[in-house]
Amino acid sequence: MFFSNTPFHAQLMMSLILLAPLACILTLAVSAVWRRERNQGLPPVPLYPGSCFPGAFDWSYTIFFSILTILSALISVYGAGQTDVSKVTAGSMIISTLMQCMLYLPFLVRFISMPRPIAPTLDFGGKLMYVFISLGAIILPFKLLDCLGFFHYVMETTGCPEFQEVVVMFRDGDMGVKLAVAFAAVIMAPICEEVVYRGFVYQMLKQYSGRIAACILSALLFSVIHGALVQSLPLFIFGVVQCILFERTRSVCLPIIVHAIYNAASLLLILCI
Repeated sequence: MFFSNTPFHAQLMMSLILLAPLACILTLAVSAVWRRERNQGLPPVPLYPGSCFPGAFDWSYTIFFSILTILSALISVYGAGQTDVSKVTAGSMIISTLMQCMLYLPFLVRFISMPRPIAPTLDFGGKLMYVFISLGAIILPFKLLDCLGFFHYVMETTGCPEFQEVVVMFRDGDMGVKLAVAFAAVIMAPICEEVVYRGFVYQMLKQYSGRIAACILSALLFSVIHGALVQSLPLFIFGVVQCILFERTRSVCLPIIVHAIYNAASLLLILCI
């Protein structure tokens, strides 16, 4: 295992973080060989008329972003539990959030500049139905896993903590820290993560490996970069549901709304515990 001087749960989480991108690379390689064997070596058809996605920038910056994110997740997991939560301030949280936003900014600019695909016309009732169905598809498996004792089993078996450090900061921090975490979780994270993991990663993988593989792999990446072992399976399910919602609506708007509602409800639940 990696870093044998670290706790077992950290070793396991770091292994997952490293295996996820390797699975993506292997899938893309197998897909390339399969396409060549079937004489489909030409570039894939554009996602929609007028699309030049993914281009050289999309691939290069996504790879650069993935490497930085994976390294950051590894460092975070390796140093988990060493942060003195009582010394975290709202200012440090805001600076950390702004630095992350700068990393996401090229994705946002590129995404806004791309032509939009033809999306199905949905009235307010249709959009509301999609939101409720998606939230149900995320929450029900979570509650089922909880009732089956899955989270308790993972914590007892691996010794992993129940909450991420950022959750502990929100729970135990002062009002400034709570507001900073809430802003990052309810506003910044839904926008940035949906654009990257559904708008970029999922679509790029889909062009070369198909919808099902792209959905599974992008959800896996989304899950492991959070660095929370006990939440890895629920986050994976979350990522799969969001990919399906994005595919059905051809827009990141509803996935962003679902993501924001889910994070807001989670924070409110933490305050009530």
